[in-house]
Amino acid sequence: RRLCRMVPAGLPILAVGGITPDNAGILIDAGADAVAVASLWWKRRDPEGAAREMLEAVKMARKKS
Repeated sequence: RRLCRMVPAGLPILAVGGITPDNAGILIDAGADAVAVASLWWKRRDPEGAAREMLEAVKMARKKS
């Protein structure tokens, strides 16, 4: 949240590194406009299911905003 406040208005904020469905919503709530995910796909047996979980987490966070 503190870092997001330091970014000049109008610049998009992308959260990168260690992003999971469990913390994606927290990052969106803190001010990130988007999240970048890579390792999540490699660690899951069901990458499609992981993608659905991630999308749902981000959608839920955006609804709260």
